[in-house]
Amino acid sequence: MSGPAADKLLRSASAALLWLAACTCASAEEWIGEPSIEHFGPVDTGASPYSFAVLPMASGEVWVGNAEGLLRYFGKRWQRIELPGLGAARSLDRGADGRIYVGGYQHFGYIERTPEGLHAFHGLDDRVQPDATGAPLGEIWDTVATRSGVYFSTRERIFHYRYQGQIETIDLPGPLLSVFPQGEAPVAALRDGRLFRLQGARLDPWLDIGGRVRGMVPDAGGRLLALTEDGRLHRLGERAAVRVAHAAESALASRVPYAMITLPEGGFAIATLSGELLKLDEDGRRFSVHKVSDAPLIGLAVDGENHLWISSEGGIARMSLAQAWSLFDAGHGLRGPVMHATVHEGRLYVATSVGLYGARRAEGGRVGFELVGLANKEVYHLLSTRSGLLVASRDGVHRLRGRRLELVLGDTIAWTLVLSRIPGRVYVIEDSGLSVLATSTAGFSVERRFQDASYGFGQLVEEAEGAVWTDRMLADPMRFPLDVAAAALGDPLPMPLGDWRAEQANAAVLALDGAILVSTDKALLEWTGSSFRALDEHPLISAGLAPSALMTIQNCADGSSYAYSDRRLLRRAGGPGQPWIELSPMDGGTRGINAVQCGEGEAPTWIATWDGLVRLD
Repeated sequence: MSGPAADKLLRSASAALLWLAACTCASAEEWIGEPSIEHFGPVDTGASPYSFAVLPMASGEVWVGNAEGLLRYFGKRWQRIELPGLGAARSLDRGADGRIYVGGYQHFGYIERTPEGLHAFHGLDDRVQPDATGAPLGEIWDTVATRSGVYFSTRERIFHYRYQGQIETIDLPGPLLSVFPQGEAPVAALRDGRLFRLQGARLDPWLDIGGRVRGMVPDAGGRLLALTEDGRLHRLGERAAVRVAHAAESALASRVPYAMITLPEGGFAIATLSGELLKLDEDGRRFSVHKVSDAPLIGLAVDGENHLWISSEGGIARMSLAQAWSLFDAGHGLRGPVMHATVHEGRLYVATSVGLYGARRAEGGRVGFELVGLANKEVYHLLSTRSGLLVASRDGVHRLRGRRLELVLGDTIAWTLVLSRIPGRVYVIEDSGLSVLATSTAGFSVERRFQDASYGFGQLVEEAEGAVWTDRMLADPMRFPLDVAAAALGDPLPMPLGDWRAEQANAAVLALDGAILVSTDKALLEWTGSSFRALDEHPLISAGLAPSALMTIQNCADGSSYAYSDRRLLRRAGGPGQPWIELSPMDGGTRGINAVQCGEGEAPTWIATWDGLVRLD
């Protein structure tokens, strides 16, 4: 195509993109869901669900203290190492000598590798109580390593083991709550709120914080922060503890914090006895709450792959700290399978099989969803426009403005909404046809409607020459001539595929890099302008996604593209020549791709899956 008609189409395409962008990106909020969380229970570990301490290693190994001994995770496999008396491993740390030191019940020592390549426990407790009967030491609550030695603590005393072999005993002036690692001077916190610094075998009084300390970490400036059981934060100075206000105080008090660490990207993670993890920003102004378990969370640690490991009385969890992926599911108030999602006027809307949902802010900025309309009705697709949010559903097409739903196209099942290159035009794929909606200041009106029980349209794409293509259920695709000057569609023409499509099989119509592709289960075809030709080589064939009649391609305004089936998802960052990269939403923790909605500019992409709505930043 050339001349005035082509120029008009090009101008129309640019205007259409501006029309769409003006509607989808205005004051969009950062709607962020749950991070990827993988759970390991007795079926995975072969051990008790009760786990206490976590120690990731630079090698990629992760050691976990468990009620039935010490667990080692390496290469996606779990190994259990028994302690004397089949006792628990309560606390762990890595010494300056490279050994793994373990505190259990009545026993403490280190793990050494035998000549046969096995891991075995070597006890040290017999040096302090060589003739002990029963279990007078009780629980070894903390194991804290420094450059000079390792501290093992019980309720009444602390043992300091020097790497040269000596062990010194430190008696405590009251019941111990915990020992916190702080370089060469760990801090011992008593149950009555008193803090002491450990200097070798010397116990130096420091501060009285007036509460049970559950966490002690440095802030961004290197000053120590202490978290007490009532959710309060205190900045520790040489002579006084100063209370620090923060947004999560009441949330923590009701959940009871138990452990706290600093996160690599800044801010803090706090484990609670309610089974929830709180993430608090560095400045303390915002926090998020993440449900990890129904059991108390006990220990926290970060590995070298930016995962937060969480030990609990109900198992072990690994949470991704990467910001790329997050998930919204039933825990956020969504019901039914997610079909599609988009941001309209700054609010995230989700189409599900039981209605239209809108995002809202809950405690600490956490995202929840409320039913907006079409209760108990299948909602299939959404399209944000300047004239309102269009909603395709079992009851037809509605327009949402504010909180009001208005019927635009009734007496039909509307599957998909596709924005045309022609400004103000929207295609509606129906159960038995295709409608063209035109927008005006008053709203939307039906400009043209094609209806036939035999149509059964699926996907719709516009080709560069202006024609519109649709695929069909168990039939060959159709092509609608487009009169650019009149901005009107002509009657559809069948596009026979011959032997390239098996009888009673489908064919997917796709647009990529300015070309029209048709993919069947037999071949990937390209439209040459007058006929089809089968492609022997193509990046999507190399990726194993084509040929397939179940493939969909979503092209984004930033030049990226997604190609997917219900089982696989690939993304290409740019145009031809760029590689297709396979994506595993939520580290592979979600299944079934229903739809992909591109974000505009730097906005995230929304992926509707069987498990919920996934956000890809």
